[in-house]
Amino acid sequence: MPTLLNAGRSPFGWHRIQSFMQCPTKYYHSYISKESNRTVNRSLIVGSLLHTGMAHRYAIMSYKEDHDLFSPIDAMKEQARQEGELWVEQLPKVLDVYERYIQDADVQLWESNIEVLFVEHIFTINIENYELTLRADLVIRDRTDGKVYFVDHKTSSYVREQTTQGYESSGQFIAYQVLGEQLWQDQFGGLVINYLQHGGFVAKTPTVKFLRVNVQRSQSHMDAFTPSVYFYRRLIEQYQDKPLKQFPRVQTEFTCMHKYGSCDHYDKCFNNNNNKPSQGE
Repeated sequence: MPTLLNAGRSPFGWHRIQSFMQCPTKYYHSYISKESNRTVNRSLIVGSLLHTGMAHRYAIMSYKEDHDLFSPIDAMKEQARQEGELWVEQLPKVLDVYERYIQDADVQLWESNIEVLFVEHIFTINIENYELTLRADLVIRDRTDGKVYFVDHKTSSYVREQTTQGYESSGQFIAYQVLGEQLWQDQFGGLVINYLQHGGFVAKTPTVKFLRVNVQRSQSHMDAFTPSVYFYRRLIEQYQDKPLKQFPRVQTEFTCMHKYGSCDHYDKCFNNNNNKPSQGE
């Protein structure tokens, strides 16, 4: 049977630190509790399947000889089959976006000028005896300037200017910048977001488009990266073996509810038992 690449999260990536930063109790439910679960919605499914398709496309592009990988389309179909009915339901949309992607003239021009170096490769940054892992979607060398770039695939209903601005302060992207300069020094060109806009789930004729945007480098963010990671890794270590009741909560309307809905663990923190504890409890 052909191989299906893992385009998921790395072992101890920025997502874990970000979860603790957002709310330590969220971290507990996400990474310590045996009842951990992640809400699955259409956006997550479409993004996951397209990431798999991109991984197989660029991995196959990097091979000079025969390989044992699923084709990109078969890889997305196989992942959907393994995940279940909700995933299979999104296949028509996902396959349509992918077909448009490979036929896009700007995408074809960009691909003709790149050399694929790594696909879904796990890198490790060591910070004060703590490891931070990064699973890079894609690492390329651009033939036009000879420099190396991290490429991160992002799927979105619609891409706005604020979308990229938000990513510029993301620890994940700052980590890529730090790692890239460590590994390739002046040969490192930076980070590129490869946007796949799928147009959402409401419009009868969704606007599908693709663009690549360079993420602006911030020295201030990079200077703060190491002490920030060290600070939160120490806190995570401090709480790792504690029971749930000792985990603090970030109790704000911006943490428990966000633009995508409620926190995955909202129901675990909120219940309708309004009985006050009796004296002595």
